[in-house]
Amino acid sequence: MHNLSFNERLLAVHEFPLFQWKHVAELMRCDPELLLPFKQPHLLPLNNEHLIAWRQYVRELTVQRRLSWYREQGIGWITYFDVRYPSSLKSIYDAPWVLYTKGNTGLLREAPRLAVVGSRSMTSYGKKAVEAFLPEKAAGQLQVVSGLARGVDGHAHRHALKAGYPVIAVLGSGFGHLYPKEHLGLAKNIAASGLLLSEYAPDRPPRKWHFPARNRIISGLSDKIFVVEADVNSGSLITASLALEQGRDVCALPGPVFSKQSSGTNQLIYDGALPVLQPEDLSIVRRPDSVS
Repeated sequence: MHNLSFNERLLAVHEFPLFQWKHVAELMRCDPELLLPFKQPHLLPLNNEHLIAWRQYVRELTVQRRLSWYREQGIGWITYFDVRYPSSLKSIYDAPWVLYTKGNTGLLREAPRLAVVGSRSMTSYGKKAVEAFLPEKAAGQLQVVSGLARGVDGHAHRHALKAGYPVIAVLGSGFGHLYPKEHLGLAKNIAASGLLLSEYAPDRPPRKWHFPARNRIISGLSDKIFVVEADVNSGSLITASLALEQGRDVCALPGPVFSKQSSGTNQLIYDGALPVLQPEDLSIVRRPDSVS
């Protein structure tokens, strides 16, 4: 373990099943080089349960074998301290310590990015809006980011691929447990020409709380967030709220006042979000991002 690079040590700490983002942050504060976990773990600010489990984890840890398997599976990984880590995401409070990748990581160096999110129960109105407001003629001007969920997210990915947009999908699980399963083919298509991203190790199954956490990455990567359809309890409103906290622009599709799927978007507009009435409302001024 003593010959691991700093990034490999961070990867190992990040993948410890009992650690959440806050635990890694605490370790980084007390030991910025992450040497103590592998040399003197008893000095770490860990409770007894975590310490026992950590020692067992380190005894069984084979980082190089795991990294070799990642390469065989076409999986890349980028830590927060890697020059390839997108600067837009690094600017948020709780940026992921590690990003796992499948596909074209060059997209992380390029901007502008538009997040397209919305209800899992997409209506024909929302479907038509996605297609109308992401025309083929604008495909060279934007990257489209979404969460691979059912409904608006999945349709945004499919339409963007068909129209020629670069596409980034942010997952709420590891690549080995893709969710929802019916989007496995869509995920393969995105990996072939765009990029799949996850902060979860490939063997990590989806958990309920992963998806709200995933939303901060969608908004953090993006310059502008377009909420297509959402009811007042939709997770898409979490993304919009995070986007505002991160200083991103939020816009929404106005809809019928009696439609449940438009109640959340109409509320966003009432609260100050830009109503999207034409494709030009989704335009973004290009800004610099991280470099390789």
